[in-house]
Parts: sequence; C-alpha cells; structure tokens
Amino acid sequence: GELDWEKSLGGNDNDVGQSIQQTNEGGYIVGGETKSNTDDVLEQNGHTDFWIVKLNNLGNIEWSKSLGGTLQDICKDVKQTVDGGYITVGWAASADGDVSNNNGIGNGDYWVVKLDNNGNILWEKTFGGPNWDRAYSVKLAADGGYFVSGWTTGGVAGFHGGPSDHWVIKIDSLGNLQWEIALGGSGDDIHYAIDKTADNGCIVVGGTQSNDGDVTGNHGGRDMWV
Repeated sequence: GELDWEKSLGGNDNDVGQSIQQTNEGGYIVGGETKSNTDDVLEQNGHTDFWIVKLNNLGNIEWSKSLGGTLQDICKDVKQTVDGGYITVGWAASADGDVSNNNGIGNGDYWVVKLDNNGNILWEKTFGGPNWDRAYSVKLAADGGYFVSGWTTGGVAGFHGGPSDHWVIKIDSLGNLQWEIALGGSGDDIHYAIDKTADNGCIVVGGTQSNDGDVTGNHGGRDMWV
C-alpha cells in the first residue's frame, strides 16, 4: 500500500481518466476524455475528445493522442491487443475529424478505434442507430476479434422498447460486425462491463429495472443484472 508515484495529466480544461491497463513491457495505457488543448494534450479536435495516453513504468508520458471530431466523443475503455497495439471504445457524437459514418450524429454511436503501438489510427468504426448508443467495455475474443458492450436507446436490431437495453456486439479483427444482441425488457437496462468466458462466449453485467423480456426475478427498483 505504499505510494510509489503519482501523476496529474492534462491541460487547461476538464480531463478524466476512465480506463487503465498495464502493458506488456511494464508501462501503462490510459484512456479517458479531454476538453483541454494545452500542456499534456495535443491537437484537440473540439468539445470533448477521446484521450489515449501511453506511460512508461514510472508514469512518464511516452505519447498521447486526442481522437474525435467537433462534438462530444467520450472514451470508456482501452485494452492492449495481441499485435502490441490498442483497441479503445466509447461513443462519438461527431461525424467529422477522425469519426466517419456516424448514424447518431449529435447523440452518439458506439465508436471503436484500433491503434498501432504508437497510437496511430489503423481503423475506426461506428455502430448504432439514430438514438443514443454508449459503449462502455471492450474485451479481446479468442478468435482475434472483439466483444464490445454498452447500452442503446433504440434503432438497433432486437431492441425491447424500454428506455434502454444492454447491447453487445461482436466484431472481427478489422472491425467488421459479426453479430449483435440487445438484452433487456420494457424498463431501463444499463450495461457497464463485459468479460470473455472459457467457452469463447462472454458475460456482461449492469443494471435493470425490467421484469419482462430477457429479465426474470427482479426484486424491485433497479437490480444488478448478469
């Protein structure tokens, strides 16, 4: 429990970390959001950007990247990939700058960005409908693809009609959609985390106010839902 080191990273506005993982060489990859355009933050695109920061083992910045467009783009998770690069997810309200083909302009689609080991974009994909779609978690799948999960407010296949559903998508290593599933009922169902399982499937967790559709046994109010 002894403090080894600590670092404050950012610039002249609000900067928030959302995800961190130790990397193969002992450093760290950090994902979050930035509204700054000074100090540690370079080339901010407007409003709020994904902010991806690579630190060495002492917490010193090796590189940082601001990703997004002119509207609100929020990063929630980042993971190192098998090729030594990185995969990061969240949502993008933008449809310019680094963001293409957004169905939810102004509201937000899932935004998945694949980076090389220096933080350069290899590919980026948006997923969702015209309403709010919020990706919160990404996990590497056994076949080299990715599970991405979060919640949706409609406009996707199988939506249950409540305020929101859990929404899980499976993409291949190049970001092509392989399958999707909306999970929930007529209430408000909000997702936060995903992990892969030993049978090459995945497990997701969040909250539910439903007691119909996919949801059974709700105790009242909002329950944890696995």
